[in-house]
Amino acid sequence: MTTVNNNLYTNSLTSNSNRQANDELGKSDFLHLLVTQLRYQDPMKPMEDKEFIAQMAQFSSLEQMQNMNSALITAQASSLIGNRVKWNDDLTYAERTGTVVGVSIVSGQPKLVIYSDVKIADGKLQTDNDLVGKTVKWLDKDNVEHTGVVTNIKNVDGKQNLIINEEVDSQSSSVETAVALSDVKSLAVESRMDLAKVTDIGLHT
Repeated sequence: MTTVNNNLYTNSLTSNSNRQANDELGKSDFLHLLVTQLRYQDPMKPMEDKEFIAQMAQFSSLEQMQNMNSALITAQASSLIGNRVKWNDDLTYAERTGTVVGVSIVSGQPKLVIYSDVKIADGKLQTDNDLVGKTVKWLDKDNVEHTGVVTNIKNVDGKQNLIINEEVDSQSSSVETAVALSDVKSLAVESRMDLAKVTDIGLHT
């Protein structure tokens, strides 16, 4: 893979993500302070309407800034679709490489949807990445692509098999399938990751 050093870009993504977290904290703090102020105000000297309106205007401005920043980060994430990226695994700290195929929104935050190739040799997995519980795509010996969630890994008749709940239609229906790795031409596992964890960005595939 030909890569370009995008430290400035990835640092920008990290900075934007941090700013979004700070904006959300500021928004929460603002509401807390306003409610506290109203609760403990002197009943003989209540807050004037114009003062309350001014504070609500500040809150509205803060909320708009937070929404704009969220939209910007989502746009930056979408711009990576089709690119090869690198990141470090949270559990093993090993370097991973994959292709960004989409963006999902989780709790209001954009996550990169990435598929990375899994090495297979002599019909066996050659990876330190635990596939159980993860979504995978594979190409069978007839060049047909499948998608499903790995539930187990078993040896059947001396062959390593992935036990997968395979998607069979667009209605989220699935069927359990035993997939012999000796019959698999290619295998890729899905990851969902924050933009800030990207360490390098490659050219379009």
